[in-house]
Amino acid sequence: MPPDTIERAWIEQTQERATIFDAERGIEDEARELVVRRQAWQFGIVPLRVDDGYLIAATSRTQLPRAVRFATRVLGMPVQFEIADDDELSRLLALQYPIRGMDKSIFDGTVFAGLFSRRAA
Repeated sequence: MPPDTIERAWIEQTQERATIFDAERGIEDEARELVVRRQAWQFGIVPLRVDDGYLIAATSRTQLPRAVRFATRVLGMPVQFEIADDDELSRLLALQYPIRGMDKSIFDGTVFAGLFSRRAA
């Protein structure tokens, strides 16, 4: 079976097991330190807490494939995802990993288009 087929099936299974993000549960500093700002924004992932050997992390449905790839290739620990909408995820990223000028437009690539068009002018 081709690797991309396996990866797609794995992402679908991850999405089925994901729960809805609940801001009331809070964010633990130790979990947040597992990811640097650039990684959080680039891969659409916000570590929330570590529970029984699993990292619980927030992402959105649109960012889930990217977050799953990052978690499996870089973090080296099992991850359970909580799903937020893109607006909620971008607010969470801005709060936990502030980078000036970053917002939800990074999820569709328009933030980079704006940066490059300003340089060309």
